Amino acid sequence: MDSDIFRTPALLTDVALVALSPSEWRVTNRRIDDGDPSGLIGFIERTGDAYEVLRLGSPLDRSRFPTLEAARAAFVGGPASRANTSNRAA
Repeated sequence: MDSDIFRTPALLTDVALVALSPSEWRVTNRRIDDGDPSGLIGFIERTGDAYEVLRLGSPLDRSRFPTLEAARAAFVGGPASRANTSNRAA
């Protein structure tokens, strides 16, 4: 069984943001207990006029979104359900 099925939030309400600074957020899956490190699914950083998403498990695939809510929504579902705004990091 693919364990990523359980790590990937099914709904936007499953995606929690924890502010680390005024421009950085830790992204967790609310369906996974707070004490379980597998609940950490990525990070969002405000960079200029966009929000950059880093998904754990895909460190070379970074995406940029115009709003924090759009960046948060990028963590829902699989790659096919995400907006096509990826910018592959060099």
